[in-house]
Amino acid sequence: TDLSPDDHLLLADVHAALKDFAAAERACRSALLARPSDAAERKLADVLSWGGKHDEALAAFRRLRVAKPNDTELLVRTAETMIW
Repeated sequence: TDLSPDDHLLLADVHAALKDFAAAERACRSALLARPSDAAERKLADVLSWGGKHDEALAAFRRLRVAKPNDTELLVRTAETMIW
């Protein structure tokens, strides 16, 4: 598509707000394919978690934590995903 990676992330937000987590996941993955970024990876991890794909979400959070092991937001989101 002609959407920028940032546009894909905005679209993911819209889909997530509508509880269409499959579409939100596709938008995140499109953003990552176009331009890998921590923001897209974080959004994907959140969307996976919200959509009930907890194992995939945890894997995404772990990938992010390799680069930022002391990021408290990532630690909290990982913990939240583990208890859902």
